[in-house]
Amino acid sequence: MCGIYFLKTLPSNTSKEEIKELFSNYWSNITESIKSGYFDFLAHPDYCCQFNLGCGEEWVEQKQKMVETLADKKWLVR
Repeated sequence: MCGIYFLKTLPSNTSKEEIKELFSNYWSNITESIKSGYFDFLAHPDYCCQFNLGCGEEWVEQKQKMVETLADKKWLVR
């Protein structure tokens, strides 16, 4: 697992496939955290987008899954 704070500082030889896997894990981990029921709130799940990371079209499906999971769990989004 790679913390979002370290995604901008990955080694230059990190492959596109590795980066894609890191972002896939990022969005998946958020969704699974919501499903777990262990947390009462989730702050700034889109934090990586502030750095223009993990925001492309290829992530829309995973972000939508996160939003649907929030709705299924009846979490209030502010």
